[in-house]
Amino acid sequence: MSKFHRAGSASNDQDNIKFKNTISKLLSERLSINLEQGIKIPIGLDSKKLKEFDLGSLESKVLVLCKSHTWTETGNVPSAKLNVFLNDMYSFHLAPKEYKKIFVILKDVHKKRGISLGEYYVTTKDHMIPRDVDFYELDQALNELKLLRKGK
Repeated sequence: MSKFHRAGSASNDQDNIKFKNTISKLLSERLSINLEQGIKIPIGLDSKKLKEFDLGSLESKVLVLCKSHTWTETGNVPSAKLNVFLNDMYSFHLAPKEYKKIFVILKDVHKKRGISLGEYYVTTKDHMIPRDVDFYELDQALNELKLLRKGK
């Protein structure tokens, strides 16, 4: 096992594929649509550049980004990982308004604080999440999506 692999994991790539497939299945059922992997749409301020989203539907106008980040092994806030979330939120902000935007992260509960990383992010960074983004957490053990914050 590489020092960059999550504890108990043989391959980050395989874990990410399984993670995205689970989200695709659950969201497709919830939204009654088919989600495709790796859809690209142009986003930007004045000029536009293609941005690839993890899942989505051009026909149904849905964009999904998935992150399987966790608390650090020592229990600290994963600052660099949360900066990735900020970049994703900015991508959603730049995406066309007619798209439904969904952000899904892995449920990972802090052993001492008793709060999940998703709950922590929504509580401390709500001001950085665009109003039209639905923020979900995937509990892989239960194979369930929990809506932490409903977009408007």
